[in-house]
Amino acid sequence: MSAHGTAGVRIEALPDGVLLRAEIAPPGPRPHGPEQAARIDALWERLCRENDRLYDGPILRTVSVDAESGVLLCRRDTFRSLATSAQLGLGVRQLGVMGVVTGRDRAGRESVLLARRSSQTRIYPGLWELAPSGGVSPPAANVAMLGPAELAAALADEADEELGLSFEGAQVRVVAVLRDDTACSDDVALRIELPGVIDPRRGACAVERDAHDRWEYLDAAWVALDEVNAFASDHGAAVAPPTAAMLRWLGWN
Repeated sequence: MSAHGTAGVRIEALPDGVLLRAEIAPPGPRPHGPEQAARIDALWERLCRENDRLYDGPILRTVSVDAESGVLLCRRDTFRSLATSAQLGLGVRQLGVMGVVTGRDRAGRESVLLARRSSQTRIYPGLWELAPSGGVSPPAANVAMLGPAELAAALADEADEELGLSFEGAQVRVVAVLRDDTACSDDVALRIELPGVIDPRRGACAVERDAHDRWEYLDAAWVALDEVNAFASDHGAAVAPPTAAMLRWLGWN
């Protein structure tokens, strides 16, 4: 099944009144035998040689997604497992967050934030996407559940780290779960309505091409909702497939 014609992408809406939560299950049995572990290590070393931005940190791995009940079952895992999953058939999928960030100019015209990924990102390098986005970091060992507030905080951290953007005073709500088979991720999509007034003619946020700690995006722009279709048509294959699917699902493209 695909979302609005986008292969490998499924969007699952939450029923009215359902609050999304990520439940973190205890560790399962050791997932890999010695031979598989050696293959993972060898592939990971090669990937790191090809991209020195890769870093083997902890992630939350989604085990199952039930949008009807709002439960995402997760386990703790590592980025190494995620990065090697597609080539080795490990079946690892990362829990992530995706921002659908909107703001209004002085005339009340609403725009959505898009940003272009750098060439060093793990997936969809050089493509425009709804921003920010990223994996959800595992909480402290004694925490077994993340609710909407914690997921929104994870997205706010991504906004600050990747774009220099603050969500203070914004209206936030979870709208869907986007399941991306290409990226091996299950992303909680949050609608973020910024307060105040934006100026679409100026830079959308503080993307710094040469900053070591803000490298994920090359550029960012506010695109008026009534111009999203034209933007997608003009840029064609330069829009990341999950973003194209989400824009269509929202009725903006």
